[in-house]
Amino acid sequence: MTRARCAVFATVAEAAEAAARDFVDAVRGALAERGWAAVAVAGGGSPAALYARLAGTPWRERVPWARLWVAWTDERLVPPAHPRSNVGWVNRVWLDRVDVPPTQRVAPPWAAPPARAAAAYADALERFGSPPVFDWVLLGLGSDGHTASLFPYDPALWVRDRWAVAVRAPAAAAPLGPEWRVTLTPPVLSAARRVVFWVVGAEKAAAVRHALLGPWDPVRYPVQVVRPAGPPVVYLDAAAARGLYHPTAPVPPP
Repeated sequence: MTRARCAVFATVAEAAEAAARDFVDAVRGALAERGWAAVAVAGGGSPAALYARLAGTPWRERVPWARLWVAWTDERLVPPAHPRSNVGWVNRVWLDRVDVPPTQRVAPPWAAPPARAAAAYADALERFGSPPVFDWVLLGLGSDGHTASLFPYDPALWVRDRWAVAVRAPAAAAPLGPEWRVTLTPPVLSAARRVVFWVVGAEKAAAVRHALLGPWDPVRYPVQVVRPAGPPVVYLDAAAARGLYHPTAPVPPP
C-alpha cells in the first residue's frame, strides 16, 4: 500500500462504478496487447457491489469474457458450495453471470492437504509467469491490517520463493473454528501490473489510517508488504476514509 493513490467516494455504489471502469480498462489493455488477460480477485463479501456492477450493464458488454483468466488472491480449503468459499461466492455473484469459462478459473484444489493445495495452486499459476504476473489484482483490507490471507505476525509475510502458501487463519478470522487457507504470497501480489484495494465501511477506518499514514510495520500491518512497481489505487467510501481526512480525530484502534 506504499505510494498509494486514494480514490474516495461518497457511497459504495459510486466507488463500485469507478472500480469497475478500472477493471475494464486494465483488462481491455491486456487484451489489446496479447489477446488474453489474467486477474486475481478477492472474496470475503466486501466487493459484492463491485462484482454486481461488473456483472451488469454496461460493463459486462465491454469485456470479451472468454479471453479472461481468473485466479483468487486467497481461498479457504472448503468446497465451493460452502458458505465461506471465496471461489464459490465469486462464481455465483459474478463469473457465472458473465460466462468466464470454468477452465479459465484457477483455484486451489480444496480437497487436498493444505501444503499440497498450495503447491498445486502455485504450479497452476506459472502459466502466467514465474512469478505469476496478473494484469489486475483486487485486494481487501481487514480491520487487523491483513490482506489476502496474509495475517499479522504470520511467517507467510516473508516468503519470497513460493507463489502460494498454506496458512492457518487466526481465531478472529475463523469464527466457525480452525480454518486452513491458501494465499498468494507478497512476490506475486507485488508483481501485478495493477493493484487495486477495495476498502469500504467505517469499521475499516482505523486500519486505513494505520496502513497509509502509520509507520512502516508490515509485521503488524501485512497490507504494507504489497509493493507493486506502480502505485496501487485504493477505492474507499467516505466512511472508510474518515481517518485520512481527520488524522487526529479519534478512531478506534484495529
